[in-house]
Amino acid sequence: MSTIEALPAAVRSALAPTLGPVTVSVGDRLTSSPRNLVVRAIVRDDQGRDRPVVLKVAVEAGEGPAREEAALLTLATHRVPNVVRVLATGAEPPMLILPDLGRAPTVADRLLGSDPDRARAALTAWAGALAAVHGATAGLRAAFADGLAARSPLGSPSLDTGPGTVEEAVASLRRALPRFDVPLPAAAVEELRAIPLALDVTAGGPVAITPGDTCPSNALETPHGMTLLDFEGAEFRHVAWDAAYLRVPWPSCWCSWRLPEAVAARALDHWRITLARTVPAVATARFDLDLVAAAFAWVFVSAGWFLGPALDGDPPPPDPARRSVVPRRRALLQHRLRWVTEQTAPMPALRELAGALHEATRREWGDQPLPLAPAFR
Repeated sequence: MSTIEALPAAVRSALAPTLGPVTVSVGDRLTSSPRNLVVRAIVRDDQGRDRPVVLKVAVEAGEGPAREEAALLTLATHRVPNVVRVLATGAEPPMLILPDLGRAPTVADRLLGSDPDRARAALTAWAGALAAVHGATAGLRAAFADGLAARSPLGSPSLDTGPGTVEEAVASLRRALPRFDVPLPAAAVEELRAIPLALDVTAGGPVAITPGDTCPSNALETPHGMTLLDFEGAEFRHVAWDAAYLRVPWPSCWCSWRLPEAVAARALDHWRITLARTVPAVATARFDLDLVAAAFAWVFVSAGWFLGPALDGDPPPPDPARRSVVPRRRALLQHRLRWVTEQTAPMPALRELAGALHEATRREWGDQPLPLAPAFR
């Protein structure tokens, strides 16, 4: 039996404790990563009432299902606003049953549209929603850790993957930089490794539950406000990792077009002002340094992801429909590396490495400018 065919029985079992007997009609499949099967469905209870739901089914092994379930259930228990709610969970197959929030636009849709005012408003709303989640979860480390451990029978993964992510980036840079004839100085490695240590949850900075993949395609405009989706990468970590998504921008996201500086600054200011009401540390000069450090880390982490494919022809997305809406890796790399060289943060070895690598990419590919998001062109 295929995964799709098995879903009705799995949904009936998961919903039986709260809704009793139901019938399930599986509908359209939604766009998602290869790690998941995401489909719409209609659940009808024994009173004949229909409930539209979304079924998110894990089809690949990994930490994602445990992280997302632990995060969303913790957030629901503590009534954290601006996040999608979990109606039920299933184990065979691993599944989340979520309310269907309809076909409302995401922040990515606004950035890819033609209306700059709507795009600006969506970014500001996204920043406010993210700040609300950060503010409401600053004290939920133990709750999230317990939930993650309960759903990880082979051992609980790290609450904060920053050090491991940086180590993977260092390994990737060691493989890729010789192809540009650019050395990887020990001082640059030391500065890069120091960033997640400085932003560690025990270092005293502002920390919270974060989605881990804070992308504009994972934020949906609804009648009740901006709602954050997709917590597969959920962590308990320093909030600068999320805020830096506006500085880079969007390091782990497919729609990572350039933002106008004033637009990004306005959204970041809104996030800081909103969060500072409950977490005053984000309004300090110390946080300014943390924010730049996190952005530096994202630049080099994403360089570790992108340098190999960029050198191997920079292939476009396999889906022809997405080729015009996904920026090329070479442009992303050059934009991010140049940004590092323009900063004054006390990480001189990383700035020097960024400059050397930026010039090497220009020799290899020529100038590859990163266009603005379509809404701002």
